[in-house]
Amino acid sequence: MRPNRAGFTQTVTAAAVSLLAGAAFAQETTTDKDNAKNELPVVVVNATRVSTSLLKTPVAVTAITQEALSREGIHDVRGLSGTIPNFQISSGADSGIQINIRGVGSTNFTEIGDPAVGLHVGGLYSPRPQGALALMFDLEQVEVLRGPQGTLFGRNSTGGSVNIIPAKPEFGSSYGNVEADFGNYRKRQINLIQNLAVNDKFALRATVSKITRDGWINQQQDFTDVNLPAHGFVADGIPDVDQRRNTLVSKSKYYYNRDEWAARIAGRLKLTDNIEWLLAYEKFQNNSAGDVAMKDCDMAAGTAFACTGGKWDVKINVPGKTDMSIDTVRSNLVWNLSPNSSVEYGFSYANQKRTQQADDDGGYHPIASQVTASLPVGHDGDWGTWPVSDMTSFTLGSTYKSSVHELQFKHHTDTLQLVTGLFWMHEKNAIDYAQEQLVTAPFGFPT
Repeated sequence: MRPNRAGFTQTVTAAAVSLLAGAAFAQETTTDKDNAKNELPVVVVNATRVSTSLLKTPVAVTAITQEALSREGIHDVRGLSGTIPNFQISSGADSGIQINIRGVGSTNFTEIGDPAVGLHVGGLYSPRPQGALALMFDLEQVEVLRGPQGTLFGRNSTGGSVNIIPAKPEFGSSYGNVEADFGNYRKRQINLIQNLAVNDKFALRATVSKITRDGWINQQQDFTDVNLPAHGFVADGIPDVDQRRNTLVSKSKYYYNRDEWAARIAGRLKLTDNIEWLLAYEKFQNNSAGDVAMKDCDMAAGTAFACTGGKWDVKINVPGKTDMSIDTVRSNLVWNLSPNSSVEYGFSYANQKRTQQADDDGGYHPIASQVTASLPVGHDGDWGTWPVSDMTSFTLGSTYKSSVHELQFKHHTDTLQLVTGLFWMHEKNAIDYAQEQLVTAPFGFPT
């Protein structure tokens, strides 16, 4: 009996074709996976006031997502310092934040001062530098634009602009999210997010964030009792700095602590297929102690001004206190006239209130070689340099109110991008500020 060679051949051929097809499919799948790994994710930015790919945007801009912010433990604008090229942030007096981009910034933190780097939230201008202290939470991303941005972002953007873009309510699904973060110095942070898609045209989003942390300095009470007999100052067991507010506080109340919370509720409504309205209310509360002057012990080492204690030792006779709140309402109405054209109207109203006390000298007193004053004091009015400093500043009450309106028309094609608009802002500020310099002269002088 002869074997059926034709049948055998057909079977082998079919198997071979099947194996080749499987190998080709596997190769195609592997290639697709490799290509997917090699593809860069598309990052969309609003640096030109029109949503464009980061790679195709002709502006020096850095975009940081909420995921990256959480991974790096960044909670406010100050945390961005050192993470973005040519971008530095430092704390200033009166709870002000100095933002410098490419070396351009402003040190005027007062109620009449304006920054050189514009701060925007959701594309709308935020005028007061103290607003940069607000917590950044539940964001789409943060965009930092380097270089003059006055053409598209208006006033006070000589050095650049920072645009904080909050996450919008999503129509697709309802979900919740809880995030907890723990760190050294008893850091504790919790973020709660709830997105509610009521239907395919209306959605709500609520977010709460709270952070607490002990101060990281070695804060000590200041009981300085000067002993310079050659100048007539003899230690008598009585402190030579003001003791009226010198109280012992826990580490949770030290300078450089964190005690802040914020909440936001936003609604997103599709009025028609072409018109969409976003309305949000945000509350920020800061009860931290604030910052205090610190000597650079590394730079002072080996000089007459070398630190006498530890690197982080600070003597305080006025513990820091801050009570700052910012209430903000933001609205954005978008009317898509066509796939390439739209009209947008944005509005924001912010009310910032603050009281604060701060130890301005940080317990750093003149060294013996600097002292020129002597006791008893002469009658010529020249008291010289005293061996002790005692300066305190108080914000007894401040209110900063601002309203911003912005109307824009946008049109874009493959070869043209057009943005034109109107901007109007009104700001009303009031502050009751005082300083005490109690040992600059024999009797001191509060101002």
